[in-house]
Amino acid sequence: MLRETLGSLRVRPLAVNNAPTSVMTRWLEKTPDAGFELGDECELKEPVDNGGVMRGRRMDLASAEVRSHLDAGMQVAKLAVDWHERIGCVLCDDLGIRRLRFLDLVMQEAADTEADDALARFDADFALMGMELARFIPAVVKAFGGLDEDTETA
Repeated sequence: MLRETLGSLRVRPLAVNNAPTSVMTRWLEKTPDAGFELGDECELKEPVDNGGVMRGRRMDLASAEVRSHLDAGMQVAKLAVDWHERIGCVLCDDLGIRRLRFLDLVMQEAADTEADDALARFDADFALMGMELARFIPAVVKAFGGLDEDTETA
């Protein structure tokens, strides 16, 4: 509807060069890319239709149990990560970012910012968090191999 209203809207879904499932599975098997640390949650799926699903929360992702599921061929569909001790989230195989939260370093910087009133505090917090996201999103895209420039535009 927006495209019809404007007459043209050159947007396309985010596409990356490396499959998120493969990248996150590699992170769980070996080690995440620089700046990322594993959290304590993941969802593993069998790569077949109607395959099994294993969800784990508040667990050691380097455990033998998780390793056995990976050895059986399961792949990561969701993975909790922290980025530079500033942002925590769950990355999904559809490139979704769920349960985004700003960690202690960012919250401390926000608290240290002087603001005269609630509106000024909101502006400062919003600006700080926006700057963090402006650094985080390109880091996620880079971790997944960069933008896939071959994807057809709409």
